[in-house]
Amino acid sequence: IFRVHLAKAEKRAGRPVFEALDEGGWERLLLATEGLSGADIAEAVRRALEVKVRAGAISGLISQDELLAQAMSVARPW
Repeated sequence: IFRVHLAKAEKRAGRPVFEALDEGGWERLLLATEGLSGADIAEAVRRALEVKVRAGAISGLISQDELLAQAMSVARPW
C-alpha cells in the first residue's frame, strides 16, 4: 500500500520526492505501521509531503527517517 501512495504522490509532483527505501527502511516502516489502514498510510505520506513543503523545500527528497516519523505520528487504531 505504501508503494501505491508513494508512487501516486510522485506522479502528482511530476518528479521523485521520496528517497528510495532499502530493505531495512521497508522493514522499519512496515513494523511502525502494522495495523494501519490504507487511509492511514495515505495520511502518513500526505503529512511527510506537507512537512517538507512547510519547511520551504522546493527540491530534495523526503528521507526514510522523515517518512517513518510521519508514519509513526498517525494515530493507532488500538
